[in-house]
Amino acid sequence: MCVAKDKSAKQHKSGSKSFNPQLTERVTHCELLANGDFPLIKLMDIRNEQISASVLCDYFNFGDLNKELLSPLNEQELEFNNAEKTSTSMAKIQKSLKKFEWNFGKIPQNLKSLTPRRVIITLKNVGGVNSQFAFHMPNESEIELEPWMDPGEPTPEQAFENEMLQKELFEVHPKQGTLKPNEQMDIEALYYPKEVGEHYLNIFFQVLNGKPLILKFAGRTLHPRRGHLQLRKEKFILPPTPINLNAPITYPLEVRNYGSIKFEYEIDEEPLRELAAKNYNFNEIFYLPTQNKKKIPIQPSKSEYIYVMFRPIEAKTYSIELPIIVKDIEGTQNVTLKIEGTGYHPLEEAIPPYKSIFNSTPLCRSNLKGLGQKASFSLDEVDFGEVDPNVPSRRMIILYNHSENDSFDFAFEMTGLVWYFVLVIR
Repeated sequence: MCVAKDKSAKQHKSGSKSFNPQLTERVTHCELLANGDFPLIKLMDIRNEQISASVLCDYFNFGDLNKELLSPLNEQELEFNNAEKTSTSMAKIQKSLKKFEWNFGKIPQNLKSLTPRRVIITLKNVGGVNSQFAFHMPNESEIELEPWMDPGEPTPEQAFENEMLQKELFEVHPKQGTLKPNEQMDIEALYYPKEVGEHYLNIFFQVLNGKPLILKFAGRTLHPRRGHLQLRKEKFILPPTPINLNAPITYPLEVRNYGSIKFEYEIDEEPLRELAAKNYNFNEIFYLPTQNKKKIPIQPSKSEYIYVMFRPIEAKTYSIELPIIVKDIEGTQNVTLKIEGTGYHPLEEAIPPYKSIFNSTPLCRSNLKGLGQKASFSLDEVDFGEVDPNVPSRRMIILYNHSENDSFDFAFEMTGLVWYFVLVIR
């Protein structure tokens, strides 16, 4: 707003003001206020029919990617968005962009059907301006060369990339879109298990005038006649645990058969005995209950749980690697279960920091429509917090039916995670 003041005005008896242009001194004050905003897109949900949301959050780096999408643009990203004003090559700028992996996991090859692994991701515009986004395959930004120009021999990386593009193993739909403030959209990312092996492809994702980054789509196709034991994580880090407890704390660690045939697995307990020998022959630092001391079968596409009991006796970090022998009709596989647990003294120190899955897992999908699941819980993870002895702690979860026309039946599968009189579902 601009204000002008006339200092030459004189007061007359009539109360009027006289004005002489030659004597007027105009003083002008201008104050301009403006707020800038850049487009912001956030991942709100991730979903697949066979894999839980909490596992997908790990596979697709849900928390770290959201943190990056919502952070201010750095110098390299600003330079990328203003590429026409910089002398730096586009190839060099792209190499400086952050990269995040979207891992579709492991899928057995099905020679009769090429059904892809389909992951639904919900994007939402959480900024104050319209946001345009786009996914670009590597060959969609190539510059067409003149016929007489020799592009030269491709590098091994370029040759592998070209092979992935020709085989069309990865897809994403839609590849671009525009979201108004608070508007959201479902996209689907696909991985086709066409051939046995590990596959990956770098895909460029950009929010126009916002965050540019690289998404590494990755997946592994398994042999059609093998079982395959998959641990939920490469390394399980247990929550900090007080020392000198009267009884150990039991942690269920999920294992799943991603193969197409049944297998049996058995855990080698020799590292447990070695750990006890190094810690005053105390054999309950890490301990396996009776149900894990035998050969355990897992059917295709089913999960089981390895129950690990942890009871630290010193304020320090304990680590162990347990070999798992997996046998199916084709032979033997070896998998290593890595576990880390930390003991602390509850009277002398605070609880050490611990990264919980609750920080990044989407909490509610009751608003999902379109490509999302037709049924969902209001919560994916239930945390009972600290519970006093012999005092029940209750949580209520809502099961939503998103279909406008169809009803469905449901039942909870009874697993080792459900103990009557300890955990009751009704």
